[in-house]
Amino acid sequence: MSSTVKKDTWRTRPRAFKPKVRTGCKTCKIRRIKCDEQQPACVKCRSTGRQCDGYDENTGRASIIQPQDGRHLRGLSPLGNLYLTRAPPQHWDSNALQFFQIRTIANLSGYFRSELWERYVLQLSVLEPSIFHATVALGNLHRWYVYGRPPPPPNPDPSVFHHYNKAIHHLLRPTNPLAKSVVLVACYVLSSVEALYGDYNTSFQHVSSGIRLLRESSGIIQRNYLARAATPQRSHPDDEIEEILLMSFSRLDLQASSFHPAWTISMTEPDLISRIRLEVSISSLEDARGRLTALLLQVMDYKRGREKDANHQAADSDLSRNRIGQSLSRWWDAMETWCLQKHNSLQPKEKNGIMCLRILYLTGYILLTVPRGAEEILYDNLRDEFSKIVEYASVLAPAQGDDSELSCSHELGILPGLYLTGTKCRDPILRRRALVLLTSCRRREGVWDSESAAKVVSRIISIEEKSGNVHGCRDVVEGSRVRDTWLQKPSNMDRHALLVFTRRSRPDAALEMIEEQIQW
Repeated sequence: MSSTVKKDTWRTRPRAFKPKVRTGCKTCKIRRIKCDEQQPACVKCRSTGRQCDGYDENTGRASIIQPQDGRHLRGLSPLGNLYLTRAPPQHWDSNALQFFQIRTIANLSGYFRSELWERYVLQLSVLEPSIFHATVALGNLHRWYVYGRPPPPPNPDPSVFHHYNKAIHHLLRPTNPLAKSVVLVACYVLSSVEALYGDYNTSFQHVSSGIRLLRESSGIIQRNYLARAATPQRSHPDDEIEEILLMSFSRLDLQASSFHPAWTISMTEPDLISRIRLEVSISSLEDARGRLTALLLQVMDYKRGREKDANHQAADSDLSRNRIGQSLSRWWDAMETWCLQKHNSLQPKEKNGIMCLRILYLTGYILLTVPRGAEEILYDNLRDEFSKIVEYASVLAPAQGDDSELSCSHELGILPGLYLTGTKCRDPILRRRALVLLTSCRRREGVWDSESAAKVVSRIISIEEKSGNVHGCRDVVEGSRVRDTWLQKPSNMDRHALLVFTRRSRPDAALEMIEEQIQW
């Protein structure tokens, strides 16, 4: 979903000199052939008697890591031993690293605490060159996002992608064998770099690479990745970080599936619902978050599956929908019980996290309640749920002024719920309250951007209320209601995208797909 921006001369090169493999040696690049990238001199050059001129790791933008299989990762030093075998990098951008440690990490986890960012990424940024360069790139980019982006946005400092390329280089050619956990952390950090910059396609590729690596681990995808209650002892550092990474990538899986209909959901388990039904109590906020993430992935998987259901499969699909709905209700009851028990001891950040989970729950509940393919008028019965989303979001992100600081995280929060309210709630007052929050909150949540979301909501409102005589939900007739909406190849650099939406003018008419350019 990335788009080429002509102004970004630091990211692109003249077409005549752009080889397919950007990480090859200089000689193969000039010859425009695929390089085998052997060190110190490639076989392609040696076999033809040419001199291999080596590798320039700082030219252009390095390609994403694409592991061919898991063989090169098996039997490597575990993460626990890594701390004893790696020395800190000798050269670093101290300002960017300090900004990352003080400011970026506080933003990236959204409304929750993150052991991955606060502990493992920080430790590995000192011990692993690939993670160090990735965090410096992210710190530089976040600093630009907060302070250096007046409209129209200038280019980020070139050092962002210098360090980005260095991170890729150290992943592809490590001095010592890398533990799989290190590669997974790198995929996670680099996905956040691309999401913040706005290259969603490459961000999704990093997420996909991480999920593939997780699936390669023997039995890891079959583990119960619902957050477990904290225990006094952990069996092994690798088990601890793998469990955290499994949860983190499951949330990225949900984020990608909520953003674009073409994403294939991977982090689901067939017996998940039966396990959730057995767990009648919640032990912690992370436990609640993990279970809800798993359920929301099931909701998204169900919504996608409806499109493929044959008539004889519809009954089974509806049964699955009912089971998910029952589990969501149990989750809500268990969550509210836990909140009452912990009410007097909750910290402010935990209270914000609870509010965020309620918004995500309501978003999933609304999506599940209206089956895919059903008439849009069914959303009118869910006004109370839409109202609660706006109420909770107003607490977490009250209307801000133009001089307020831009906020970014790598986690879902209020934006999908506000977007759903603006596009599916036809109450003219309520959907405009959601639009005001989207317009004013100046927020990024992974691949979700409040400015582009506000533009889409505004456009959908103008299409559905074209008659100008709308005082309630029922005044928006079914034939004018927009069904599915998504952005095709959005670019946050020059703030434009192709808006794709569908609608059905009559019940017996074919589904109409409409495309138009939007600017924000």
